[in-house]
Amino acid sequence: MRTICIVGTTALLVLLAACGGKSDEPVDAPNNGDNNGDNNGDNNGEVAMTYHKDVRPLVERSCTSCHRPGGVAPAAFDFTDHAKVKTFAPLIASVVANRTMPPWQANAGCGEFKDDENLTEDEIDIFTTWAEAGAELGTPTDFVAMPERPSELGADRLPAQATLHAKPAIRYEPKFGVSDDFRCFPYDPGFTTDRFLRGLDTLPDNESVLHHLIIYTVPGDQETLDELAALEAEDERPGYECFGGPRTGSSNVLTAWAPGGAKTALPEGTGLMVPAGSRFVIQMHYNLSEGGGGDDQSGVDLWLYPEDEPPAKAGTMVLVGNLPFEVDPNVDGGDAEECDKVYLAVTGAKNPLDSDGVDAATLDSSEGIGNNGCVVQEFYYGAEGDEDFLIHAVAPHMHLQGTHMDIEIAPTETALGASTVVEEDTQCLV
Repeated sequence: MRTICIVGTTALLVLLAACGGKSDEPVDAPNNGDNNGDNNGDNNGEVAMTYHKDVRPLVERSCTSCHRPGGVAPAAFDFTDHAKVKTFAPLIASVVANRTMPPWQANAGCGEFKDDENLTEDEIDIFTTWAEAGAELGTPTDFVAMPERPSELGADRLPAQATLHAKPAIRYEPKFGVSDDFRCFPYDPGFTTDRFLRGLDTLPDNESVLHHLIIYTVPGDQETLDELAALEAEDERPGYECFGGPRTGSSNVLTAWAPGGAKTALPEGTGLMVPAGSRFVIQMHYNLSEGGGGDDQSGVDLWLYPEDEPPAKAGTMVLVGNLPFEVDPNVDGGDAEECDKVYLAVTGAKNPLDSDGVDAATLDSSEGIGNNGCVVQEFYYGAEGDEDFLIHAVAPHMHLQGTHMDIEIAPTETALGASTVVEEDTQCLV
């Protein structure tokens, strides 16, 4: 038995599968027209740096997938309203300079990531120099689009036509008067044999309200079907309320999307299994705090391996964490002398504290966990025998009170309290 310990500060999603490749090559910044080769935009009295010529190419490439009419980002940052762009230029430059935007928050020095969305230092300088010089708009005809960044998500390996498009049967209007509405919609994909997911493309319908979309798989047995029917009967609205998960006795994550997500293929020869007879539960999280509204019927295109050609490797999505604790919102966890620890072990891992899969003592005493503002979760995932596996992706996710997350992975052969991890093999994930 080999076990790894994944240490993090809150919940995340991990796809254990095969992976490969290196991060993108940097893309050259657009020509800022300064003609003196120093790329600082001073121009020595020549052509000034402008929005349309210098800044807009970067905005169109890195910002407008969210910041546009009907998009998920706040309406104040609609880059098609050029008067607002000029008004907000100092703030735009500030959030770009401190790397709040575009939101790519993997820890620097924690390895190389595919499809890194960070701007280069030269690209950041274009924003700040333009704003400091008065944020001139220039002429729209000066705009020249930048080439798209090369992607390593493998979408070009997927056929043009998806195998299946999964979406709720009818349109749904999020509940009025709340900031967040979590709604689940059962869906029968009609699989009579085990099938394997090869790729996916989430197609958000109403981006002004859709915060995330997750597809869970649940068993198709009569007990689960009865559970789903009872949940849907709780109120007269389509679907049913489902904060945190599908509220069924058993479930697995198949796909997950949030703004910025893109069409993606799994690593070559790797698939996520959907057992025969399974049902999907499509969870929508609608956020109404930014003023969005209207109904929605978002869905997902799914590419499957042929029934008679299963992949060589089976991957799995693993939810790490989600143990019942609350972090005190009034306490700065950065000042904590030591973080509280909670533990979870699944999939045959040697449990650090007991033999039941979860540390019952920690759960029973969770009321005090997080009072110092900092919680570390140690998650133990086991591989049978000497089987190796690769971690293809991690997706840290926090909603309300989390401020940052550090995730490490380390192999261990023994339980907590004896020889926890092999320190020299510890790797930073994100």
